[in-house]
Amino acid sequence: MAQKQQQLQPTPAHIFAALSAELEEQCKCLGELDALSQRQAALIDQGDGTDLLALMSERQHVIDDIARVCIRIEPLRRTWDELLPKADAAHRAEIERRIAAMTSMLHAVRDRDEADRRTLEVRRDEIRQELLRLESSKRAVGAYGKPAATAGMRDQHA
Repeated sequence: MAQKQQQLQPTPAHIFAALSAELEEQCKCLGELDALSQRQAALIDQGDGTDLLALMSERQHVIDDIARVCIRIEPLRRTWDELLPKADAAHRAEIERRIAAMTSMLHAVRDRDEADRRTLEVRRDEIRQELLRLESSKRAVGAYGKPAATAGMRDQHA
């Protein structure tokens, strides 16, 4: 019975293996997100809205994959935290290294997204100003055009 009880309780080595596999999957997804983030910035710089929309769809799929991995990681992380004092130092260091690498990738994506957001806001404001100038020009042309048309009509009636 004691042997069966031990088999049911997770060991740090078992949790490390499962957590490592899930973190590897999460790291792969974050690498894809990082690459998409870099492509996104390039598409914004090029003004390529069509490809940008396609990329955003692809990016959403990667984010959904990351969310699924996070759900699978959560119980492993809680168990790992409980077993951490018993865990091998090399295992602890490896988990910390992976988490630090993923955190770094997330910060890079966040920073690029923030820069992209600012760029898009500037472009939106430029377009808004251009539309306002066009509207003003239309009104000005319309204001000058009406009296001339009215004068032409008066000449025809005379």
